[in-house]
Amino acid sequence: SEVLASEQMLDKTVEKAELSFDGEHGGFGGAPKFPRGYLMELLLMYAHQGPDAPRRNAAKRIVQLTLTKMVLGGVNDQLAGGFH
Repeated sequence: SEVLASEQMLDKTVEKAELSFDGEHGGFGGAPKFPRGYLMELLLMYAHQGPDAPRRNAAKRIVQLTLTKMVLGGVNDQLAGGFH
């Protein structure tokens, strides 16, 4: 069914994100790194409602570490807060 195919594609995307995730510095791959807002949004969605509990936790950890490292690295609006 289409729903099953979509779920499988989403699982595969999250799996690939896990494999390319930089667990030390956040983000994906090596330098230079550029924020991937679309991927962060997808991982947050998966962390909230994905079918695989361990992968949901991994997705949440990826987003948390990446955003934390972005803030600590100065990749945010210093006056108003948030990301651009």
